[in-house]
Amino acid sequence: MDINMTRTMKYRYLILLILVLLGISAILIFSLYQDVKSKAIKNHNITQKTHAMLAAKGIITYFDEQISQLSILAKSPEIIRLSDTGKNTMKNYLFLNSGAILGISRIDNQGKIIFTLPLKKEYLGQDISSQKHFQTTKMTGKPSISNVISLIQGYRAVIIHVPVFKDERFDGVLGISISFENISKNYLDVIRVGQTGYAWMISQDGTELYCPVPGHVGNHVSVTCKGYPDLLAITAEMMAGKEGIANYTYNRVRVNVKEMVRKHAVYMPVHLANTHWSIIVATPEDEILAGIEDFINRLTFLIVFLFALTMVFSYTGFKAWGIVREEEKRKLVEEQLEQSEQKYRGIFENAQEGIFRSAPEGRIILANHAMAWMFGYESPEELMNGSTDAAHLRYVDPRERIKIQEMIETQGIVRGYHIQLFRKDQSAIWVSMTMTTIYGKEGEILYYEGIAEDITERKQAEEKLQTTLESLRKALNTTIQVMVSAVESRDPYTAGHQTRSADLARAIAAEMGLPPEKIEVIRMAGSIHDIGKLSIPAEILSKPTKLGNIEFALIKEHAQKGYEMLKDVESPWPLAEIVYQHHERIDGSGYPRNLKGDEILMEARILAVADVVEAMASHRPYRPGLGIDEALNEIEKKRGTHYDNAVADACLRLFREKGFQLREASF
Repeated sequence: MDINMTRTMKYRYLILLILVLLGISAILIFSLYQDVKSKAIKNHNITQKTHAMLAAKGIITYFDEQISQLSILAKSPEIIRLSDTGKNTMKNYLFLNSGAILGISRIDNQGKIIFTLPLKKEYLGQDISSQKHFQTTKMTGKPSISNVISLIQGYRAVIIHVPVFKDERFDGVLGISISFENISKNYLDVIRVGQTGYAWMISQDGTELYCPVPGHVGNHVSVTCKGYPDLLAITAEMMAGKEGIANYTYNRVRVNVKEMVRKHAVYMPVHLANTHWSIIVATPEDEILAGIEDFINRLTFLIVFLFALTMVFSYTGFKAWGIVREEEKRKLVEEQLEQSEQKYRGIFENAQEGIFRSAPEGRIILANHAMAWMFGYESPEELMNGSTDAAHLRYVDPRERIKIQEMIETQGIVRGYHIQLFRKDQSAIWVSMTMTTIYGKEGEILYYEGIAEDITERKQAEEKLQTTLESLRKALNTTIQVMVSAVESRDPYTAGHQTRSADLARAIAAEMGLPPEKIEVIRMAGSIHDIGKLSIPAEILSKPTKLGNIEFALIKEHAQKGYEMLKDVESPWPLAEIVYQHHERIDGSGYPRNLKGDEILMEARILAVADVVEAMASHRPYRPGLGIDEALNEIEKKRGTHYDNAVADACLRLFREKGFQLREASF
């Protein structure tokens, strides 16, 4: 009777322990899941915000450039008088921007079209004075941007008006119509998040300007979002020009099935002259959380595994205690231990990762099913007992085997090492390998024990990401080239100056032994270091005589103007600051901030020397080229005062010892 009562109490304690462990496991899984879910959504929102920010800055920069260029044209006396030269200038401007700009018009102070391209006689004399953007420009004397409108040619366009002044009096506007499809293609179509995440954009008054969902474009959000109060609240924030993160419930249509889903979104304003638009990027929650399903499965497996191990030890402990107390329980303990071994064997066989043991020469002596299936074998026995090739892990690069062997011998363990191995069908897979050494009593190596995880899909994803990053780098280089062309198109006498300065700066950086990434940054900065000249009137840039004090003061502003154009462009490199500092000098005599010594970035010091050498050696409107010898003498003379010693020495070595030459200028 006492024995039965003791057994009953033990089983009750065991059941209670199981329930407690199950409860703790459930709480742990739920807590970790909520934490991972929160972090996944947060990280995804960061990605969405990056998409929205890049699109917003791209659109703002695009319109700022158009307004800047159009404002420069509007100040031309030929445009103001609308002479033949002015008309030709408008024609050339339209030609150079074909595809992006649909038309250009000169409108008088009463709002009547007096000249337009493409030339249509029926448009001449047409009165547009009632249009809001014309009235805004006339009233404020500042550029204005219209809402997106549909033209009779079937295009959706945005109109930009900049004021034209004659004798400091308002004399009408110069306007262009920009293809909105071109804007959406360059900045919005490219935004794709997951399978169904996308961006859409609304105007200040709530009209949907862009949306991949059919039937939304051109309609007000009060119509397209009717019945979705949380989404209407978000659009109200967007119309107010606010920025934020939110979630809302909306329908999703897949083939003929319509379902309600929760979406997580980031919205951001796009400020344009007299108005603003607002971009929102949204993704369904189930797509965001799809990436953590594998993690949750592994977490669950780990907790179950630990739970099982805890149960094994607990159960074994109870039985061991029973053996000490009474002999008749010995057989029961042995049976339970055998069951525990079977359970452990089941965990070993059913593990999702490959578990193995290998002899020192590489032969597989123990493996689970996951290990066999990973390498294309139907069973562990086929992997272990097949041919010599089948019984060894075969490396794509045989040197990797030697490397792993050396690591195990020196460190005793290899953790998460990524290698490529062959499967049975000769296909290659990427594997994350963790191995440790098991020694005998005499210190001899008995075998290696390890875990293998197939990471082929992860590696492929990394390669795809690298390809995407390379595409982004190429896109940045293309953008820089467009900016270079924009500067040089306004100043034919310095055509190629930026490119040749960039080439010399890159050569100096290489001569100094700078790392490749820094050399590339110097080349990019050199290619656009005079971008600020877009703000300087063309007649000053191409003036054939010596510049006056006021004119030179305007020229000197290009470093700061370039910084202002580039400062908000997100980049891992200090492009804006390099452009800002390229006229600073070591002794503080430079401009615009009179920086000294180490206050000046090394990249800017290199670009300063390259800029001076190229400028002195090349032809200018107000003087012929002074020649490379005169330029090098200038660098040598002012080495240590104006120019960094190491940079100056590297430049002089390039030309005097290594035969470096500037590329010939082309006009």
